[in-house]
Order: sequence, then C-alpha cells, then structure tokens
Amino acid sequence: MILIADFEGGDASFKHVDAEHIMNGLEVSFTLDGTALPTTRTAIKRFLNPEQFGLEAAYYFQQGQIMSPADLSIGSHRLEVTMLDASSQQSSQDGITFVIDPWYRSMRLKPERPDPPTRITNGMGADSCTDRRVLALRAGPTSVTARDRL
Repeated sequence: MILIADFEGGDASFKHVDAEHIMNGLEVSFTLDGTALPTTRTAIKRFLNPEQFGLEAAYYFQQGQIMSPADLSIGSHRLEVTMLDASSQQSSQDGITFVIDPWYRSMRLKPERPDPPTRITNGMGADSCTDRRVLALRAGPTSVTARDRL
C-alpha cells in the first residue's frame, strides 16, 4: 500500500468546513520509478485523536493506491510524493528508495507459509520496514513528515 495522510486542525473552533477549505486546495501526486502513479483520495473525516498532534479538533484525508505484490518487480524502486497547496507557493516533497528482494518472491511460491510481508530494504542492505507505506502528516501550519515503520 502506498499512502499519504493529510491532517489539518486547530483549537475547538476549527470545523469541517475549515478543513475542506484547506484540503480541497491540496494537490497530491506520486511517482513510482519516474512514472506518475494514479491514486484515490478518501473523503475528509474527523480525526478522533487530535491531541496526539497538539490540536483540539482535526480532520484528515488519505490518498494512495493499494498494490499487489506482482505490481513491483524484484529490485530497487523509487517512490516520490509531492504536495502542492492551492496557491502553488508552498510545496512538500519526500521520497524513498526501497528494494524488493528475491526472498519475498520465493516465499510466495510456498503455500505452507501464508502471505509473508514484503521485505523492503533501504538500498544499503538494512531492512527499513516490512510494508510499502510512506506516511506524511501535516498538522496545521507546520508540516511533519514521518515514515511508517510498521
């Protein structure tokens, strides 16, 4: 799964319409190995734990694509995400290089072991995560970028 989530919020007076005004102006785009990746965006929803980001009220949307293991070949891949606001003056970019190694493909052929996780490495041989998720979080005027390391 390739996913980004945008969070917008503030004090208790921050309402859904405020989040819509900000979020509807955001353009999110992904590229995978230099090719534009089509994605789907969820509806804007209330975030139930705004205190986690120091907010009293917050809303979010998620945008991304679910991919099957067959969608990515064995080897190195580059995923990049760009977020551009409605004024086209403020943008955020992030990326990650990851490797799908042959270990995963060979395990998929053995039915006695159900769906092992995709092993992704950071390109230097060390495991960086076991899932294909990159998560970028924005909380109000400050942008926070984090990689989901589940």
